[in-house]
Amino acid sequence: MKNMSGILFWLLLPLHVVMNLASILWFALQGRGGVILRAKRDALLALTKVWRKRRAIQSTRVATVRELWRLMDKHILPARDGYFVIVPLFACLPPICGTSALRMRSY
Repeated sequence: MKNMSGILFWLLLPLHVVMNLASILWFALQGRGGVILRAKRDALLALTKVWRKRRAIQSTRVATVRELWRLMDKHILPARDGYFVIVPLFACLPPICGTSALRMRSY
């Protein structure tokens, strides 16, 4: 959260929330609901400290949003044995990437 630029933060926040809810459900089904809920509570309690750090980090950021977007892994789930299990979330957002970035890398 603290390293994400403003527009990307707000753009990806809904996905982040959904993935966090999914992780809570997953761990609860594994019998670890208490552990994950305590971890999420602790993370929420640390938000003000993280937000302060974020402001300091973002004030010294030199990479553009376009550069950050280009370098980000846009897959929802990580690779397993070299193959991605889900197609990219966003191949490109034209307002951020521009037309030259519409080409996708093959995985």
